[in-house]
Amino acid sequence: CIRDSLDTADSAFCVQWFYAKVHALLSLSIHDYSLPMIFQRALRRDLLSTAGAVFTTLFTITITVTLIRILGQAAGGKIASADVVALLGFSALNYLPILLNLTGFVAVLLVVTRSYQDSEMVVWFASGLSLAKWIQPVLMFGLPIVTLTAVLSFFLTPWSNQQLSLIHI
Repeated sequence: CIRDSLDTADSAFCVQWFYAKVHALLSLSIHDYSLPMIFQRALRRDLLSTAGAVFTTLFTITITVTLIRILGQAAGGKIASADVVALLGFSALNYLPILLNLTGFVAVLLVVTRSYQDSEMVVWFASGLSLAKWIQPVLMFGLPIVTLTAVLSFFLTPWSNQQLSLIHI
């Protein structure tokens, strides 16, 4: 299409060819790459923000109940008052694997439910994405939770239980 002298028929063909190539590239990038990434990024953001709120709520409730129990034991003279903070920390380590798994489950459940209620799933399906496209963001969200739960369960929780038994003796 690039020549020194173009007549009107050749230049019209070149413009149409150029427009077709640009349009094909733009439609390819928007449909095949950007659209799923936009939805998956929004899904990950929703999962993380919901998980943060759920974990904060569950952890606060658990720590408050544990603190009340430990303070009751300290007031009764069963444990030393100097050990209250250490007992609270070791008890929190014991509850973390359960809280993390519960947080992941509740976060995914809340996000899926909210997506259906707010008709976001209608948009998801109308854009040509299947429900199977939810699997990768949910797995990427759950992988750190599973890894952290494994580390806590295999290493930190037994150590925490050992430290709790040493304090109680």
